[in-house]
Amino acid sequence: MFSCSSDTLRFCARGVALSIHVNPNKTVVLVVGLVLFGVLLRLYGLEDKIVWHDEVATRVLAAGATMAAQMQGLYHGQVMAVSQVLQYQQVQQATSVLALIVDLARHDPQHPPLYYLLAKLWVDLWGDSVYALRTLSVLFSALSLPAMYWLLRELAASRRAAALALLLMCVSPLFILYGQEAREYALWSLALLSSSAALLSALRLSVGPESAARRAWLLYGCCLLVAVYTSLSTLSLILVQVLYVACVTRLRWSRALYGFIVSLSTVGLLFLPWALNLLRNFDAFSASMAWSSVIVIPRTAVLRILSLNVTRNIFDFWPDVVQDQWLPIAASVTCTMAVVCAAVWVLRSARRETRLYLVLLLVLPTSLLLVPDLLFGGIRSSNARYLMPVWLGVIAVLAIALDQALLRVSVASVSERMHSRNGVLKALVWLSVLCLVVLAMVTNIRHARQQAPWAKSLSISLPEVAQIVNQSASPLLVGNQERHHPGNLFALANILKPEVKLQLVPIAQESTWTLPAHQGAVYLYSPTDQFRHALEKNNQVKTRLVFEDLFLQLWKVED
Repeated sequence: MFSCSSDTLRFCARGVALSIHVNPNKTVVLVVGLVLFGVLLRLYGLEDKIVWHDEVATRVLAAGATMAAQMQGLYHGQVMAVSQVLQYQQVQQATSVLALIVDLARHDPQHPPLYYLLAKLWVDLWGDSVYALRTLSVLFSALSLPAMYWLLRELAASRRAAALALLLMCVSPLFILYGQEAREYALWSLALLSSSAALLSALRLSVGPESAARRAWLLYGCCLLVAVYTSLSTLSLILVQVLYVACVTRLRWSRALYGFIVSLSTVGLLFLPWALNLLRNFDAFSASMAWSSVIVIPRTAVLRILSLNVTRNIFDFWPDVVQDQWLPIAASVTCTMAVVCAAVWVLRSARRETRLYLVLLLVLPTSLLLVPDLLFGGIRSSNARYLMPVWLGVIAVLAIALDQALLRVSVASVSERMHSRNGVLKALVWLSVLCLVVLAMVTNIRHARQQAPWAKSLSISLPEVAQIVNQSASPLLVGNQERHHPGNLFALANILKPEVKLQLVPIAQESTWTLPAHQGAVYLYSPTDQFRHALEKNNQVKTRLVFEDLFLQLWKVED
């Protein structure tokens, strides 16, 4: 039986302390080293993951097409090859930046255009492969690491807390997964961190030279402008910052309050064009967000997934938990309670300003999404990407809590007090850091081997669907236009074998459509009930459900 002696504990504690302890003279080397390590983790397995529903939209826009053009060009009722579907995800011709903005403004106003403009420029420069497009997110995710270090330096005034936060974010499975995705969330994380750090820096510098304060407020305004033009969910962070500044300044007129009002007002004015467009095209916005309230899961499941997402900041061994599975539920609840305990510790020991910002960052964005889900139903709070400010807060809380536990600890003191109760407990804190890092690394190795990790949400079952279709001889896959996730079908085309044929039926032909002369298996991808029943009646055939999950169905046509 394995036993751990005090000598073993002393050795492990000393090694971990040496690896984590931040020498001010080596701070730059440490930050650069961890950033490079984080980049390697984010590049590992980057090309192996499927292109999922949302990434299809990114690829189409970056390639110079539009989702509307794709729908019009593919839903014509003719049998076509897989390559014809994929051509809309590849650069065909140069299009203007204005055309991209107009398409987003009209058809998808929930997504401000900044990331997609950058993605288009990136594709024009490096090519339209999935790997090339995802490296843009890798770049933003890598830049988020020093931004996290900057935030903790401002928030906790501690190099060690900043280094611990950088380390935890570097190996975080959640941030690595979103750092490998061709969507705006890596850029949004960078903007959230930078705007938060810039705000705290500007408030601190407002009591100093006026020129330094002006530069700081200008930087804050620029960072916040990037955030709002990346995601509309930045509104939750703005509310956090407004309440924080109101509490810190007590609404007494000062240079700090003046600088904040001017910066925030300027950002509001610059964002006004997109805000007006959002109001003008509110129907399109509502349609694009309908899924978040239409799809309903049990309220207990919402809480379980939210708790599981807290766990995913450090380690993640399980998929979404909707059913009663005791092991992941127990692990997620335990991890959530650990975060809560860490938060309580920080609240008791950290500076007032630190406590205030972290409480607002953790509570406000969560409440804005969770409360409507619990009261009216929906899955907004179960989508980890919408709670990015909260996950940044979780990393910060854990880092500050660990730093508080190790505030008076050095390698020498650990060695001298190893036989004391207090020394052993403090040594165990260092070992906890090591365990967190190891768990995160194991998790990341596992996710790197997954074709469809949980972050792919709507498309998580596409590999299973592709396997069913691909194993048939000369298969034909039929889809109709009324299903609410056509992007999933376009994503599926990336993993179908070249021999597969597709037929996408327009709305006008759904009631009269007849099967083409085809020698091989015929499958229906997520058909509406009306289309499937009309097909059975018009062609005197039966259909059999061969696969189903929360987001898609696959039916097979039988004689």
